Parts: sequence; C-alpha cells; structure tokens
Amino acid sequence: MLKLVNDYILDTLFPRHCFGCGMEGAVLCDACVREFPPAPPVSGGAGAPRAYAPFAYRHEPLRKALWALKFKGTREVAEVCAALLYDSLIPLLEEYALYRGVTKPFLVPVPISRRRRWVRGYNQAELIARELARLDGGHSFTLACGVLQKIKDVPPQTTLSEKRARMENIKGSFAVAPPKAALLSGRDVIVLDDIFTTGATFAEAKRVLKAQGARTVICIAVAH
Repeated sequence: MLKLVNDYILDTLFPRHCFGCGMEGAVLCDACVREFPPAPPVSGGAGAPRAYAPFAYRHEPLRKALWALKFKGTREVAEVCAALLYDSLIPLLEEYALYRGVTKPFLVPVPISRRRRWVRGYNQAELIARELARLDGGHSFTLACGVLQKIKDVPPQTTLSEKRARMENIKGSFAVAPPKAALLSGRDVIVLDDIFTTGATFAEAKRVLKAQGARTVICIAVAH
C-alpha cells in the first residue's frame, strides 16, 4: 500500500516520460518497446564467454533508458528490462534443460563495489534480477544475490575502450562470498548484467564461479 501511495505521489509530481517518444506515463511505452531491434549474436572474441543479450544497445531509447537506470536511479527501467528479458530467458533455459540438464539455476547479478553501491544506493543488475525473480515466482531459477562480491574498487569498465585493458582492469575483482561457496558445488548459474560490451566482466565472473565448483554458467545481459 505504501509503495502504491509513493508511486502515485511521484507520478503526480514528476510524471514519467517515454525515452523513445516522450509520451507521458511510462519510461518506455509499449509502442516504442515493440520497435526495439533484436541484437546480432554476441561475439566477444577470444577470451570472452558465450553470452545472450537480446536487444541492441545502439538503439537510442534503450540506451537512454539503461543509462538512466544506471546513473539516475530510474528504477522503473529495471521492471521493463526484466519483463523483456524474461520472455527470452525462459525459452533459453528450456533449451539448456533439454540439452545440458540444467535445472533451476541460481540467478546471480554482477556485483558492484561497496563504495559504488554506497554512492549510487543500488546495483542496477540486482534490480533487474529481483524483478525477474518476482516475475518467475521461483519456478525456473533461484535468486542468489550476494553469492558474487566485488572485492576491488576498480575504474569503471566504461572508461576503458580496449578489450585487453578491460580484461586486466576486472581481473581479480570478484570473489564468491565465503558463506555461499559450498552452495555452488555442482550447481548451474545464470550471471546477469545490464550490458554486454567486450565480455570481460562476464569472463571474470564465470572464471570465479567455475573455480568454486559451479557446473554450467550462463551469461545474460539486456543489451549489447
């Protein structure tokens, strides 16, 4: 009830506008969402894990929305992204279940550092993950926030253009939380992030999870 009241007050004082057409009422309206172009297959090149990202980051409304989620606290974007991603994620998990025996994997959002979380107040990947879990209701995967930790506060990957620099920058940045380590043995894991660029972040996250005994690691992003 309190959330509904807060949402009503915010919508009245600060009405939301679509990042695509500017229409009042939603951060991304249905008409603009229907125009999202599918992304080409992810190809991060050597050293990058296979990943799935259904939408093209070059599409301006989506790019603006993801930027607002990441840096402006526009959390409604996480709800839209989760709804879109869920429609792609479930068929993908059905394929993994059929061909690789993947069953009810952990959903692990890519973490941010404590300092960045303190400054920002949230982790955008975790917001998307929590909304995905709400939509799923525990049927297809298990939300596992806090399994992966960011233990080094390194420069943002967005400040580095070359893949080699990104790989070096992120190396050693992640660790599995000690109380969670035993849970990973033999388990399948989905690693979730908002954007796939070079694959450096996913590669490091996958390396750390596999080292702790994870069986299959599936890398998912909203866009690339």
